[in-house]
Amino acid sequence: MNIPDTSRPTPLTEPQAEATSRWLAGSLNRPANAHQEWTANGIAILALGRRLSAVRVTEGLVYAVTANTAPATVARVLRELLHGPVIHDPRGQRFYALVPASPSSGSLGRYATYLGLGHFVGVPRVENTAPSRFVTSYWAAPMLRPGDLCDPIRLAAMLTVGSDAPASREACPKSEGPGPAEQLPDRGLRTTSLVGVDGFEPPTSAL
Repeated sequence: MNIPDTSRPTPLTEPQAEATSRWLAGSLNRPANAHQEWTANGIAILALGRRLSAVRVTEGLVYAVTANTAPATVARVLRELLHGPVIHDPRGQRFYALVPASPSSGSLGRYATYLGLGHFVGVPRVENTAPSRFVTSYWAAPMLRPGDLCDPIRLAAMLTVGSDAPASREACPKSEGPGPAEQLPDRGLRTTSLVGVDGFEPPTSAL
């Protein structure tokens, strides 16, 4: 009997990638801006709190939960735990779990921060599902279809487990504010180094 290899995500078909990209771009008033950014830089700034929100999680907590730092293993474990997409920003040492656009239910602990309405996040092209020297962030757990988001209850459980793990307490700092790579670029939108814009508001014309 052949056992399927679940260590790598199944590549998106072209129709799946197009549909998912359109859904993500719809978080902006001007979806064409997102498509332009993906084409130019591989990353687009998307608005949170409309179609989706995000939870920023420190790298140390995720690695404490997955007990591994290999991207393929981390991707598999995150997908099994959260049933949804997660972006990894290696430069900022953060993960971003995409969740439904609803108000936060309360504190997520020292190692995670809820990002909702009024926040923006750098989202890679849906095809970028593995780290490489050509991309600044990638989908650690890919978005498989429009509206495919993490289960908030499962995410809360993962954060509880990770926060209690000794490896998490030793390896990861608190989740306090945007990291050094999470800055609004000059003139609003275009940069190849942008990986996770949160806590900043681009000009209205950019949306």
